[in-house]
This record gives sequence, C-alpha cells and structure tokens, in this order.
Amino acid sequence: MVDPAAAGGTGTGAAFFTVASPFPGSIAIDGFLVTSPDTYGIDVKTGSGDISLADVSIVGSGDGLGDDDGARLRSSSGAISVTDSSADGNADDGFQISTGASRSQALPPAATEALAS
Repeated sequence: MVDPAAAGGTGTGAAFFTVASPFPGSIAIDGFLVTSPDTYGIDVKTGSGDISLADVSIVGSGDGLGDDDGARLRSSSGAISVTDSSADGNADDGFQISTGASRSQALPPAATEALAS
C-alpha cells in the first residue's frame, strides 16, 4: 500500500502525483493499493502524454474538506485509460477524468470501470 500518512511517509498529500504540471510524458500506474489522509489518492496531469491506470485500488482518500476524489486524471491531449481498477470509500468521486479543454467525466465512489478516451 502507498500511504503518505504511514511511518516514513510525508504525512500528507497524494500517494501518486506529478510535480511538473503538466508532466511532459506519459504515465502508467499498475498494480497498487493507494490512499491519502487529506486529498486525492492519485493526482496526475500530462500535456500530450497518455495516462494509464491498471489493477489499482484507491481506498479512503480525502478528508471531506475539499474536492477529494479517489483519482484525478487530467491530460490536455493524450488518452486516459482505467482498467480493472476501483475506488471505494473516498471523500468525493471515485475517478475524475478530464481530457482536452472541455471534456470531464466523474465516476461514482465505488466505480470499477474500463475507460478509454
């Protein structure tokens, strides 16, 4: 499990996030169980790169004080895919997915979806 609040962790923040925003390449996250005590479990943004989540479970992320989705996935012009993944017990939506300037899709907190854009 990736948990920023665990011993040796940062204490707060997303389990996976992009420091450069937007990240200049593609991102693939495969086979993790993640949580965050106070925000998104996963918060990534790319420019033209693709984002792929596979076999990921996001559980109990967020403190309920803001927009704390299990995962927030954003790409300006790349594809976003989520396969065999779940989000349960998070403070807000399970997955918040945005591609391009005008397309956004929110999936409910207990979603298990296969998406491609």
